[in-house]
Amino acid sequence: DGICQNDKGFFLVNKYLQCSDPLIIALGDCNSIKDFPDTPKAGVFAVRQGPVALANLISLLKQPDTTNLQEYIPQTSFMKIVNLGNGKAITQYQRLTQTGSLSFILKNHIDLKFMNRFPLGKVPSTGFVRLQCQPPARLEK
Repeated sequence: DGICQNDKGFFLVNKYLQCSDPLIIALGDCNSIKDFPDTPKAGVFAVRQGPVALANLISLLKQPDTTNLQEYIPQTSFMKIVNLGNGKAITQYQRLTQTGSLSFILKNHIDLKFMNRFPLGKVPSTGFVRLQCQPPARLEK
């Protein structure tokens, strides 16, 4: 209750990724940014919001009334690659589109490179502990 949502049920956040309660930060596919409402729901945006959200959360934990927060400004273009499940993928970047095994190889390479940055069981250097969570229940209006 009291958490600001847009008409589609996403958390409505400001450029600091804060909800109407400034101590609540939402990022990734669950948010909609007031100043950038057309930001796509794609992993690249969630990944890039992560460091901003972490920095702001740390600042707010140290000083809840701080105004020294980082702004998140989404990139204007990004590559989309969708695995088609048959050893092929479709890639789209700006006006270019390509389908086939080369797209699958590229997607696999990008995904594995990213995932290998976070080996299972490794505690992040921030000292925070990873928690296993159940998927969140849908918020009712």
